[in-house]
Order: sequence, then structure tokens, then C-alpha cells
Amino acid sequence: MLICSLLVFITAIVYFQVKNHPFINLDDDVYVTDNDHVQKGLKTDSIKWAFATTHGSEYWHPLTWLSHMLDVQLFGLKAGWHHLVNVLFHILNTVLLFLIFNRMTHALWPSAFVAALFALHPLHVESVAWVAERKDVLSTFFWMLTMGAYVFYVEKPDTKKYLLTLCLFALGLMAKPMVVTLPFVLLLLDYWPLKRFQTRSPVNENYKFKRAATPEKLKKKKQKGKATGQKQADKLITVAHVLFIGGNAWSIIKEKIPFFALAFLSSAITLISIKKSGTMADLHGLPMTVRAANASISYVRYLIKTVWPQDLAIFYPPLFEMPPFSQIAGSISLLAIITLLAICTIRTYPYLVVGWLWFFGILFPVIGFIRAGGQESMADRFTYIPSIGLFIIIAWAIDDLTKKWSKRKYPLLVTGVLLFILLSISTWKQIGYWKSDLSLFQHSLAIAKENPRAITHAKIGVAFQKMGRLDEARLHFETALRINPAEEGVHNQLGILSAAQGKMDEAILFFNKALTIKPNNVIAHNNLGIAFLLKGNLDQSLSHFRASLQIKPEDPEIHFMTGKALTGKGDFDNAIFHFKEVLRLQTNNAVAHNDLGVALVRKGDVEKALFHFREALRLKPGFKAAQNNLDIALKQKRKVR
Repeated sequence: MLICSLLVFITAIVYFQVKNHPFINLDDDVYVTDNDHVQKGLKTDSIKWAFATTHGSEYWHPLTWLSHMLDVQLFGLKAGWHHLVNVLFHILNTVLLFLIFNRMTHALWPSAFVAALFALHPLHVESVAWVAERKDVLSTFFWMLTMGAYVFYVEKPDTKKYLLTLCLFALGLMAKPMVVTLPFVLLLLDYWPLKRFQTRSPVNENYKFKRAATPEKLKKKKQKGKATGQKQADKLITVAHVLFIGGNAWSIIKEKIPFFALAFLSSAITLISIKKSGTMADLHGLPMTVRAANASISYVRYLIKTVWPQDLAIFYPPLFEMPPFSQIAGSISLLAIITLLAICTIRTYPYLVVGWLWFFGILFPVIGFIRAGGQESMADRFTYIPSIGLFIIIAWAIDDLTKKWSKRKYPLLVTGVLLFILLSISTWKQIGYWKSDLSLFQHSLAIAKENPRAITHAKIGVAFQKMGRLDEARLHFETALRINPAEEGVHNQLGILSAAQGKMDEAILFFNKALTIKPNNVIAHNNLGIAFLLKGNLDQSLSHFRASLQIKPEDPEIHFMTGKALTGKGDFDNAIFHFKEVLRLQTNNAVAHNDLGVALVRKGDVEKALFHFREALRLKPGFKAAQNNLDIALKQKRKVR
């Protein structure tokens, strides 16, 4: 209990500063701030949407959506509370990790060491301090619960415990598909520390070969050769049995079949949804040799950042070219040496192979062989669960190496305290970069200044744009386009910036460029519609709004702007339809109530218009436009009487 309390207290202290952090202009809008379904909270239609959609990340993760909806239901859009829920899950994951490994290994201090490294390692800041990465901490919570339930099942197997373990695994998959590797990890735990793979030899060690039936020398020699060959074969069988099969192998593997079936189903859903969304990264022009070379380098970079967590950033330089041969050879050699060492010491140090395969295997799905369009070549958040494997190796290796020390307690205690103080300081500093968009993306730019990514400059540009520093924003947008001229989002942002500076014709050029790159860009279509509306070109405006609605028919903003354009054209019936669509999707939209009232007044339905003006004022007290329209409508009503 003391160790659990210390883990909770220290983790909470280090991460509490996120209470004052805002939402970040990277996926937080997709998951929370601009997501109408999430902002409704836990309503029936929102829950249905959560189970039906692959919106945002192209992953099917309904539990993640439900958790965001619950946050909005409880805290509204107060970012600090959303951050603290992430911290809460991280603390729960830490405590569960400690309790589970302590129960499996009965090694108190190594288990505590692993949990402390997990809690305080700077690599994990991205998963915890980023609201949009709720899926990381939530899926890990179910990962830990699944492992815990599995340990109880192994201790005393029964159907109820088995089904509970399977259900928890399914819930983990519904939070993030990366949990597909968990059945593989359960097999590793079966080997060590649960030791379910028995090491009984399949041959009888007391077997004695019979003497030759005849005294002839030739027959003796032949029999001796057969016996020697049989002994060698028996040895090979025994080694293979111990390393790869085990006495209870089939029963252990057989009980994992339902887990692997669920993992396969989740993987298939993920691949289909990514392919359907059109965000599967185009890797046809990238040979497998290049992907494998970059994957090997990424593994080594993850290893280095785990041991020496410096220069951590939200964006790293892309890996889409063949790296230098020296890097490839060095990376592959290091990975091969570690793998061989783990295999050769499997009997003496089983935790080494378990920890290494944990790290290597869980990272494999995100190492770069298959990638969705928005997925990074490498990211800190990808290490949230895989790094546990390396922590296991470190903790148990220290325990083994110091066993013969007669007075190891105090040196290890002092060293451990100093280590965790340094990690806490480093993590605190890393969390500080998440205090604003500008600090986060400028830090990323500083780390990758020799090979920056277009998106880094684009995000800095958006941050400056929000601050009203338009010239600095334009500079970063233009730099982003020099790095990657095909970034349609940057063309769109330059269009918004030009419109804000009153350069409407220039804005239209940028929006059209964005559509040239990506014809179904709904944001560019909508922005073009707004630009033409402001210029008074209602026909072209409506053309782009209708194109937007074909792509995104449930977007309330597009319906609203369509209603505005139709009102300007005098098509009040259709304008009223679109304003009602807005209110169907956003029941508390005061501005839509007001504009619907305007359209109704112009159609001559003053009585209904009065209701909507009053609703607008109820939802937004002091709404001057609605108050003025209400006064005018009341005067019209009195004149009619």
C-alpha cells in the first residue's frame, strides 16, 4: 500500500500542471472541441454514432468516443478536467502494472521499479498530456485489467475468469486497436514469469540402449552409432521442446485462439476502415527494403530515447528515403545482437527474451510497414505500452547483477531515488511544452530544424494566426509549402489568412489550389462558398456549399451557411429547411434560431419567427441581433392587427 500511495502521489504531482493546459490544435478539435457528436454528451444518437463511426483516426474505438462524451457531460469544454482524466488513467495503469507484476513474480522492488519507470518516463508525456490520446491511456487501462484477470485465471482456471479476461480484452480493442498484440504478450507471460510452459523432456532420460544381440564387432559398432545418433536427436528434441514448445504447449496456445480471433477481427476492421477512408499512406513507391531499413533505425531510436530521453518532440523528421548504409548496418547489427543474446540466455535470464519480444512485438504494427496517411514514422506515444518490456529487462537485470552484494540495499535505494528525481524533472519539463500550441510546435521545430516537417510550420502558422500575428503566420505557411507544395491544408489556411486581411480574390485562389490538390476537401469547398458569399456571388457560393454537403451531409456549419446564401437569394423555403437542419444537429444554436426567425419573417410567418427570436435570447441573453429582430417582428405583428 505504501508503494502504491507513493506511485500515485509522485505521478499526480508531476502531471498536475496539465490542469492549466488548453486543448491543442492537433486532433483535439476532431475528438472534442469541433465534434458535435461528442459535445452532445452521452445521448442516444451520440452513443449510436460512437459505435458506427471511424471518424478522425480511421480506427474503430467506440469506448474512446464514449469517454470523451462523458467528459463533456461532466465538465463541458473545460480543458483542464479532460487532461486530468488522462492523468487519472495513467495513475491507474501505473498502480495496476505494479500490482500485477508483483503478484506474478513475487518480486516487490523490481515490480515497483518497472511501475515507477512507467509512471515517470518522459516518453509517456505525449500519451498523457494530449487529450486526443485518451485512446492510449484508456486502452492500456483495459490491457492491464486483462493481464490482471488472466493472472487470476492462471492461478485457478475456470470458465468465468476466462470469459472475463476475454471480455476485458475486447473492451481494450474497442478503445484502441493497438491492443491486438496482447495475446502475444500473454504467451510471453506464460513462459515467464508464470512458467506455464513445462520443461519436461519428451524422452525418457533413464532409457538404456540394449546390448547387441550378437558379439560381432560390426554389429556392435552399428548399434553404437544408432545409440549415438538417437542421443543427439533426443538432445535436439529436448532443446526445441524447452525453447519453443513445452509440455503444455498445445493447451496454452489453444486457449489463446479466441483472443487471436478477436485480434484478427479488429485488425481487419482497422485496415478496411483506413482503406475506405483513403488515408492509407501511398507506400507503393517505397520499396520494402527502404521500409525495413527505416524500421530498423526507428527501433534503435526508440531504444536510445528510452535509455536517454532527450530531444523528445511531437513531430520527428520523416523517414521516406533510404538512410545511409552505416546506419542500416549498425541498427540491424544491434537488433540482431540483442535478439541472439536474449535467445542464448533464455534458460538463465528468461525475463530478457520476454522483455525484448514485448518491446519488439508490440511496436511492430506501428513501426512503418503499413501506415495511415496521418500516422507518424515515429512517435513518443507509440512507446506507451512497448517500453514496459525494456523496463522489465532493466529492473530484473539490476536485481540479478546485485544479488551477490552483501550491502546492496542502501546504494540501490539512493541510486533509484536520484534516478526518479531526474526522470521527474525531465518529465515535468516535457509536460511544460504542452502549455500552448506555440510552445509545443516551436519545440518540435527546434529539435528537427535541419529537417523540419511541413506540418510543424503549418501548426506554428495557425498559432500565430490565432494570436493575430498574421505576417508571422504567413511566413510559416509559405515555409511549409516550400517543404511540401502539396499540403492542401496549408493552402486552405493561407486562404483564411488572406480573407482576414481583406484579400478576397487571393483567398479564392488559395482555396481553389487546395481543391486542385484534393477535390473532395470539404473545408476548402466550404471556405470558397463563404468567400463567394462575402463577394455577393450567391450562385457560386451555393455551388460550393452543395458540394460540401454531398461530402459531409451532417455538418451544421455548412447547413447554416447554405441557409444564409439561400436567404440572400430569396429562397426562404429552402433556407428554412437548412436552418432547421442546423437546429436538429445543434439544438442550442442561438444564431441559427435567429437566422431561422429572419427567414420566417421574410416569408411572412411572423408568429413562428417570434418563437425562434425568443429562443435565441433564452440561449444567449443579451444577443443584440435577436433582440432587434424580435422588436421589429413584434411591430410587424401589431401593424397586421
